[in-house]
Amino acid sequence: MQPTLPNHLDASSQLLFLEALSRGIDCKTFPGSQVIAMTYQGKSWYTSGSRTSFQSAIGQTIADNKAISKIFLKAAGAPTAKSILIKSSADLPLLNELTFPVVAKPVKGSHGDGVKTDISDLAEISQLVSQIHQPLLVEETLAGTEYRIVCIDFKFAAAAYRKTAHVIGDGQKTIFELITIKNQHPWREAGHHGKLTTINIDQSLKELLSQQKLSLESIPSQDQEILLKKTANLSTGGEAWDVTAEVGVENQHLFEKIAKTADLNVVGIDVICQNLTEPISLQPKAGIIEINKSPGLRMHHFPIKGKPQNIAKLIIDLALKEVAKS
Repeated sequence: MQPTLPNHLDASSQLLFLEALSRGIDCKTFPGSQVIAMTYQGKSWYTSGSRTSFQSAIGQTIADNKAISKIFLKAAGAPTAKSILIKSSADLPLLNELTFPVVAKPVKGSHGDGVKTDISDLAEISQLVSQIHQPLLVEETLAGTEYRIVCIDFKFAAAAYRKTAHVIGDGQKTIFELITIKNQHPWREAGHHGKLTTINIDQSLKELLSQQKLSLESIPSQDQEILLKKTANLSTGGEAWDVTAEVGVENQHLFEKIAKTADLNVVGIDVICQNLTEPISLQPKAGIIEINKSPGLRMHHFPIKGKPQNIAKLIIDLALKEVAKS
């Protein structure tokens, strides 16, 4: 019988909760929190999302600031986009060193919040600086496909291609109707509790359609793909395809070196490249975007295409190994 899941847990916490119970680990949850207290053979630890009590505090500090993360990515020998840190409008002239279009992102944040892509001039960045009350990391645009890599216990574990929220035309239905149908998939729910997230029809979606000379009432032609969001996050309605088997050995070693350099035994690594088979360092305009201290698990457990990867099992394996040392 499937155990009852506390309804306040998000998808990643649910996966760890179920994996722990299946291993005979006692779990206690705390309403309003993603924290789970786990106990096994008299030894206890915590999890929160994909994080555990055994994650380095220094590693979390590195991952929490995108500008600091860049320093450690370079220390690991990882290719990254050329960037400038903008702390105030006085720093804007420094952007002349970059080639436009560029990407701007707050140095602190997750799920793609505040990230702006395809910025073509200084005026747009100046406006962002006045709106966002924290430093901005402005980077040159990388070229290729965006992937999420996960390393557990400093070892390569899985790779997923994150497909941006989109619909495919059939020559009959409007974009609004196509979104409505896609949102009826049993995996899609609001927020982070479902296997996939509902595609929210917000102002940014309407603006992106307008840029494509479309509206919610437009009828795409047969097999025409319509982009609905600019970022590929699952939290904005994207989906994932498992590509773990495509990752070449040299790239696996690079990802493991990043995990060790950032001191994160559970880490998500976002990369843009032409493919994952050939060394990323040899691909033009390819590089690591950022690292994540608490990578979401649902894209690996519930890919739309490809083989599911049981990352929750690997995290519980890591926790049991660590408590055995104590």
